[in-house]
Amino acid sequence: MRSRDACFCGSGRRLKRCHGAVQRSRAENLDDIREAVRPVFAESNVLEGYPIHFGGSCFVVVFRGDPWIVTAKHVLGARGAEPHEIRVPIETEPGKLRFFDTRSVLYPLDAAEPDAEWLDLAFIRIAREQRPFVYVDLDEEPLAELERAGFNDGIRVYGYPLCLKSGIDYDSQRVELEAFGVDGAYWGAKKSRLIHTVTFSGFGRVVDLNGMSGGPAFYARPGSGEYRLAGVVITGSVRANRMHFIDARAVEKTLRWHYDADPNGPRLELS
Repeated sequence: MRSRDACFCGSGRRLKRCHGAVQRSRAENLDDIREAVRPVFAESNVLEGYPIHFGGSCFVVVFRGDPWIVTAKHVLGARGAEPHEIRVPIETEPGKLRFFDTRSVLYPLDAAEPDAEWLDLAFIRIAREQRPFVYVDLDEEPLAELERAGFNDGIRVYGYPLCLKSGIDYDSQRVELEAFGVDGAYWGAKKSRLIHTVTFSGFGRVVDLNGMSGGPAFYARPGSGEYRLAGVVITGSVRANRMHFIDARAVEKTLRWHYDADPNGPRLELS
């Protein structure tokens, strides 16, 4: 593993470490990507004295120089969430309670197809000065081209399943986190071509996939040793040994529509 002065690109979309001068190099270990993945918590007044509950997973991207947290919309609740209600830890080490300064939340909407599965996305804008050391850079290199992927090509998924003690110890005010990464095989797309399936031979000690939603999926280019961002996990089943994820191109295009105000793009709801 390289020093924190290096910049890693392990997903095809460059995965960067930023500290001082930027240098680029290939990641030697896909687990470096794990540092771009975080849990999502949300404020709640349901239980007095317990103001934060675990929602799911997310990861940090940079688009046109701005850092964004990407997750699944349902992770933030049925109605979504306001910026001040969202808590994403800056550090991934246990025992830290510092959170990103969430500035706004974007939810894509499409009047022509309001119930489309790919709309289950949320984009949380954070302060530029809080851009973390490791993130997925959407300004560099191509995304995974899943239309060219073969059955059984490799997919790696990351997240924070609730069954692995992802939560907050309220007595000690500690965030207790345990990230989980698992390798699977690409199993094709649905008719929409924006929702894909990955199958697994098992999940080890993970007995429930609740909490994996919003985490990233990476495609392993056969024979190249390169990993490219493939999408955002939205559903899954331990019994069926599979997960489904939204194509990463929906992430990039939605942000592009937001920045360019494309009249042909989906309307974005801004909190």
